[in-house]
Amino acid sequence: MAFKEYFFKRAISSLVIWIFVLILNFLLFYTPPTETRLENFPTQVAEYLKFIFVERFGPYERRPEMSTLDYIFSLSVNSVILLVLSLAISITLGIFLGTLAAYKASYKQGRKIDAALTVAVLIPFGFPVWWTALVLRKYLYPPFPAFFWVSDRWFFQSPWSDIPGFILDFMNHLILPLLTFVLAFTGIYFIVTRNSLRNVYTKDYIITAKAKGLSPVKIMFKHALRNAFVPVLSIVALTPPLLVLATIMNERTFARVGIGDTLMSTAIDMWSGERTPPTPVLQAVFIVFSTIIIILHFIVDISMGLLDPTIRTDGAGLEKLDRKVRDFRFSQPFHRQVLNFLKKFMRGYSGKFGLGVILFFAIAGLIVPYLPLPNPSYMSVPNALQPPSLNNLLGTDYLGRDMLAMILWGARASLIEGLGGVVLALTIGYFVGLFSGYYNNRWIGYLLDRITDLFLSAPIIVIIVYFPNVVPYYLAFVKWVLAVGLTLWPLTAKLVRSAVISAKDRAFIEASRAVGAGDTHILLRCLLPDCVTAAASSMPLLAVTALSIQSCLDYLGFERRLWSHIDPVLMAPYTSWGTIMSYNVEAFSRMRWWIMLPPGICITLLVLALIAIGNKTMEVTNPRLAT
Repeated sequence: MAFKEYFFKRAISSLVIWIFVLILNFLLFYTPPTETRLENFPTQVAEYLKFIFVERFGPYERRPEMSTLDYIFSLSVNSVILLVLSLAISITLGIFLGTLAAYKASYKQGRKIDAALTVAVLIPFGFPVWWTALVLRKYLYPPFPAFFWVSDRWFFQSPWSDIPGFILDFMNHLILPLLTFVLAFTGIYFIVTRNSLRNVYTKDYIITAKAKGLSPVKIMFKHALRNAFVPVLSIVALTPPLLVLATIMNERTFARVGIGDTLMSTAIDMWSGERTPPTPVLQAVFIVFSTIIIILHFIVDISMGLLDPTIRTDGAGLEKLDRKVRDFRFSQPFHRQVLNFLKKFMRGYSGKFGLGVILFFAIAGLIVPYLPLPNPSYMSVPNALQPPSLNNLLGTDYLGRDMLAMILWGARASLIEGLGGVVLALTIGYFVGLFSGYYNNRWIGYLLDRITDLFLSAPIIVIIVYFPNVVPYYLAFVKWVLAVGLTLWPLTAKLVRSAVISAKDRAFIEASRAVGAGDTHILLRCLLPDCVTAAASSMPLLAVTALSIQSCLDYLGFERRLWSHIDPVLMAPYTSWGTIMSYNVEAFSRMRWWIMLPPGICITLLVLALIAIGNKTMEVTNPRLAT
């Protein structure tokens, strides 16, 4: 497909996704006026379109002289500036450090540097965004301003009277939020760049370049980095769910009135922790956020079309699907394949670390009722905020409850909800990506990809908040697993789809077709195992996004309402690590480090364990990476 045609198709696709977002906004949030509720559906749709495009979501309730959409645009300026600067710095720093780590990893004497860089970058990446923001606010304020976008004097003095002073003051107030974003997002671009370069270094043309005697620097920058840049671009299109979440928590922690804070405050009542009835402000923010994400996806798609012409075949025709099905058999029994995989997986330290951390927390959550620990619900105010001691190994919180007991009980909900959401998202995304990539030149693949884009374009955290509550309170974790899994699957689907498009024209696929293999055989016997590496590469982003959403909604007090029928104070044994930290934020502000650090470390360990499992799976499925 020519680039002009591809550009036109992507523009049409983006317009279609935007229309789908309008439909989703209508179905989720729009409440028609009383006089039109009993009328026919077309009348309601006409009123809805008038409400958006003519009335611009109606007048803003606190400033009736301006429309709601104009108010949202005025709020978006500072948030967009912060996002653009943080993305530019994070992507640049992540690519540089990832390139350095991959370069060092390709030589035996540099692997210690690679390991040190990986650990140093991924540790802050594993902490929840709001946790990082709280730590920075605690220890870097007041040397750096922590609250509001500008100083108080600009409320009484016009910025036009001293433009350089206003810009300098604004940039000074951006330091802490910008540092939070950079620490949170550099890790994802680092690991994608590093893994992409390691994968590129296993290709035959790189081996040939080494054999010809080209210098390592020339191989890296002239051959490897150009080909590894496509996955980096693709991950930029997959980070909006985490970007939206980080924007919300950053603005909430640093008391910035922006588009993220407005989105969350109109979706969740901060006092009761319950979702609020939809308002015009929520609808406007939802549409604006989705529009920004759709534009970002369009720019990324066009850039990838320039770099990799093989992806310009989306929806290219209406060919009849191949109905031919051949029996397929695995070369080895399934249980033998599983045993071989586990044997290779347990070689080295990363696989053992990942499984070890998950097993440790799982066993701890199971046996905690039988351990000689205090009741996590027992309050002893005279014993409040005690530092770690022999009686309380991790100290006590602001109500005198034992922190170790609370953390071990919290492992249950955090593991079930976090891991359950990740596993469900991986499963759905794997098969959606498999079919949309294999049939990418047919309408079925085109439709699946547009559905994926729709889920990526909508602010996921809002969909989770308004996810239907159709399960009883004692099975509320099922709702959470479903909500996270059914909204995060596009992250895996996009990466698997790209891998399938690249793999389906290789020689072994053509050979399978030549001997009469049908689509079912090629999909399940050839492509499904071949794309495990792509699915594993989505693990870091999936793990961080799922656990961050869980802990952030805990911090905001929303998720704890799921357990309010059981215990309004701790909800044991249904608490999570995010809930523990959210109850003790004020205690942390009084220099009680043991209140926030242990549960934050637990969340980070779980994230790092999932990242290690993903990386080890990539090495097992692509043995060249191990060398």
